[in-house]
Amino acid sequence: MKVGVVKEIVPGETRVAATPETVSKMMVANMEVLIESSAGKHAYFSDQDYTQAGAHVLMSAKEVYAQTDVVLKVQPPFNDEVDFLREGSTLIAPLYPVKNADLIKKLNAKKITAFSLELLPRIARAQSMDILSSMSNLAGYKSVMMAAEHLGKIFPMMTTAAGTILPARPLQPLVVWVAW
Repeated sequence: MKVGVVKEIVPGETRVAATPETVSKMMVANMEVLIESSAGKHAYFSDQDYTQAGAHVLMSAKEVYAQTDVVLKVQPPFNDEVDFLREGSTLIAPLYPVKNADLIKKLNAKKITAFSLELLPRIARAQSMDILSSMSNLAGYKSVMMAAEHLGKIFPMMTTAAGTILPARPLQPLVVWVAW
């Protein structure tokens, strides 16, 4: 089976659908991995990292689409990307089918088997594939880091020889009075 990974074209997207570590795991499972050149650049993975993991680096997304049975993506494909998918191939990506009905129709017309990752059940057996929980976790972490940057005070309480620095209170308790 040939698995393809292409560069994400959504502006500002820095993620990539496979890391060199996951490519190594796919190689153990006897999969051939084709990756578009510079697909991992914004995630700090070089083409050499992927080559060392066993992937074949191709120069364009069109080449990857044309040669693979399964395509992995971080974002839903744009319409012109669907045109490049081979008829009868498989797409694994978040698709948001309720708001992307035209995309789903286009995938159906090309007989593409599609797995919409955001619809995976959030259960223990599916945890390793659960994109919603992992992204929510990262968003929560990043929001705390962004708040810390703008607060102008440290978060933890520190006791040193010079004294005690009280912790920040980023969320003040909200008291609501109800008049009866």
